[in-house]
Amino acid sequence: SALTKHEIARALMGGQAVARALSSGRRILVTCADGINRSAFVASLGLGLCTRLSALDLVYLMRKQRDPMCLNNQHFVEYISKYIGAGSAPRR
Repeated sequence: SALTKHEIARALMGGQAVARALSSGRRILVTCADGINRSAFVASLGLGLCTRLSALDLVYLMRKQRDPMCLNNQHFVEYISKYIGAGSAPRR
C-alpha cells in the first residue's frame, strides 16, 4: 500500500543514514518485519543516494541480492523512481 507523507519522510531519513554509512566505508544492515518491501526500499534509497545507479537498477539489484519478491509493492518502486530517478550509468 501507499505510504503516508510521514512514512516517506522517515524512509528518506533512513536512506540518508544508509548513504552516509556506505559513503564512509561502513556496512549497514537494514531490516523490517518481513525484509521484502520496506527494508529494501530504505536500502535502495540509500544506495541510490551514494551511487550512480538508476531506480530500475536498484530494484534489479535488490531482487537479485535479497529475494526475487523484494519491492513487489509497486508504490515503493514508484517512490524509488521519484526520489532516485534515472541515475547516471546503468550497471547490470
